[in-house]
This record gives sequence, C-alpha cells and structure tokens, in this order.
Amino acid sequence: MTDHLYIRMSDTDDGVRPWPDSNTPKFWDNDGLWIRTFPDPNHPQDHVDSNTTRVGLKTLVMVRVKNKGPELMQDVRIQAYLFPPGFGAMTPSAKQAVFNLAPPTNINPGAVVEIEVPPQWTPLDSDYQKTSGGHFCIAANVYTSTDGKEVGAFETFEPVNNAHHAQRNLVLNDAPHGPGTSSKVPTTQYPPPVSDMLYLVTAEHVTTKPSPGQLDMLVHHPRVVSTEAGLARGEVGLSTSSGTVPITVGTEPPVFGLSSDFIPGLDTRFRFAPDRPDRIDTDLIVDLPKDAPLGSLYTFDIALWSERGDMVGCPLRVMLLVTE
Repeated sequence: MTDHLYIRMSDTDDGVRPWPDSNTPKFWDNDGLWIRTFPDPNHPQDHVDSNTTRVGLKTLVMVRVKNKGPELMQDVRIQAYLFPPGFGAMTPSAKQAVFNLAPPTNINPGAVVEIEVPPQWTPLDSDYQKTSGGHFCIAANVYTSTDGKEVGAFETFEPVNNAHHAQRNLVLNDAPHGPGTSSKVPTTQYPPPVSDMLYLVTAEHVTTKPSPGQLDMLVHHPRVVSTEAGLARGEVGLSTSSGTVPITVGTEPPVFGLSSDFIPGLDTRFRFAPDRPDRIDTDLIVDLPKDAPLGSLYTFDIALWSERGDMVGCPLRVMLLVTE
C-alpha cells in the first residue's frame, strides 16, 4: 500500500526503483525537492524556489509527493533535513537543520501534491559559513502514520533504491578568470557507519550540457542573464564588463586534488578512523585549464565508493563558473 507513495524525481517518474543512472534528472538533482525563500518582507507571500538560501532569509523546504495507487493515502508525513553540501552517507544525525512539522496530509488516488514542511527557518551567519555560497543538500523521506517507516538518526538516505527517499545535492561556485586559475571548493564528507571496509573518493569531470536543475541554479546567479527562449534551448549568458558572453561547457578536464584531515586524497584507498566525526570538512582543489575563457562552466561529481565498487550514499555535483 505505502509503495504507491513516493517523492517524484520528475514529471515522468512512475515510482519504480532503483533509479537508473542513465535517467534524467540524476537522483541527486531531484525536481521533487527544493528550498522556498521569502526575500521581500513587504510582500510576505512572494517567494523564490531554488536550492539556495542566505543569512536572514526566511526558508522552507518543499516536497512534491505522488500517490500512484487506486486508494486514498491518509496521514502522509514528511521528514526533511538540510546538510552542508557534501558527499557520502547522509544520516539525520549529521543534519544542520530539520523540517518535520508539516501536518498529516491526505493524498487522493493519482494525485500529486506540493507540501510545505515547517518549521520556517532563518539561517544565521554561522549556518551560511558551513555552506558553499548558500547552497544546501536537502534529503527527505515520505511515510504514513501507520507504516512507521521513518529514517532513524543513523540510517542512510537511499534515494536510488527507495522511492520514499529523495536528495538534492548541487553547488555552484565562482572561479575567477586568470591564467592557471585554481579554485578551492569547501565540501563536507559524510562517512558511513563505522566498519573495517576500504573506501575511495573520486572526482569525475562531466561534459554534458546542464540539466534543467542545473540551469535553474545558474539563473539564480546574480551575473547570469537568460531569456525564456534561451532557457528552452538550454542557453544562458554571463554579464561581463565587455558585455554578455555565452556560458559554455568546459571540455578540457581540470586537475583535481583533495585536502582533509581524515582522507588521504583522491583515488587512494583508506579506512575511516573509528573516532571520525559525522561530518568531515573536505576541500576539493580544482586547477582549471590555463586561460579558461569567461563563461566557461566546469562540472564534476565527487563521490565516495566502497571497496566493492558501490557508491556510498549520495555524490555531490559541483559547477564552477569562470567569472571576472
């Protein structure tokens, strides 16, 4: 019965899991999960939907749920959490903020509902400093009062295999233009439960065009310009002192490095120390190609893998936009 209930990845998502890696969107770019902010105190009903907030901005998590079954689903509930953007095994114990006060909702057969998940939250400067430019990772679980399928404090969200779970985990950083630009991307690594298994962290350059979710993030950048027709074609521009230049996919691969007190580096097998924290500060160092042109967009995925070759939890997709 509760298998009829799921957080919808996209308009065409039928709730079948596992979610193939070939599908669009990727499971960590979920259309059914986002942040809603209220930037104008003089117009409290006006809002902006994205996955970014900032200090002093009233913030809510939004979840889109579908009931694909033939019967009314009663007492539907939501658990949702914000995390500093990162990769690995995200569990409620490592949360930065929790949203779980939405009243129980009834969902009719075949219906899709958007649910606001209180409490409303206003980030402090200390919250912002843990993020990448105000970007957060969001994770959510949908369940009913009767099935009791809540995610426990030390359970990992599994959006690939569990249709009740969802994650959204993207960040966009500026990379200043210049010869041999090097950019540091602060991230967070979420280690799995303590074990003797070997792990590996990788960074993979991605050269596909931005997905709708990535375009949505780009248009919220203060220097990105777009038109409705351009967005329909997947085209956006960057405002510069010399005029607007098109944003283009950087195809020459960057050089990656990783700095962390608990991880020896990229592509190096290691074991987590038993006393490691729930959240590990991790800096990814990205050396962009020499003289990368303004408007170049470099995209890559950073992920944690087990020695069996399984991805652990969720990866992080990072976009670096070369700006002035």
